[in-house]
Amino acid sequence: MNDNMHKDVDGNPIYPSWLTQAQNLQDLTSKILSDVVDGDDLFATDFEQQRRMDMCQVCDFYDKKKHRCTKCGCYMKYKVTFKSSECPIDKW
Repeated sequence: MNDNMHKDVDGNPIYPSWLTQAQNLQDLTSKILSDVVDGDDLFATDFEQQRRMDMCQVCDFYDKKKHRCTKCGCYMKYKVTFKSSECPIDKW
């Protein structure tokens, strides 16, 4: 875990509420479906996926232990693969 990450009293990372995480997933799913309907590429290139992951791994919101973003709650291994995914703090 990054030292600047928000943590609870026991030192565990704090994630958004389940409701917020569900909304984030719904928003991403909607963007992905729109890409499919429009005939756009679904997946980011391997280079772009790695670039995104590299940025996440040094971010204060990245939980290295669980490979998740504590800002949006997403599992970054999966989120970075979709072309229409966006970083919640606009890093990519």
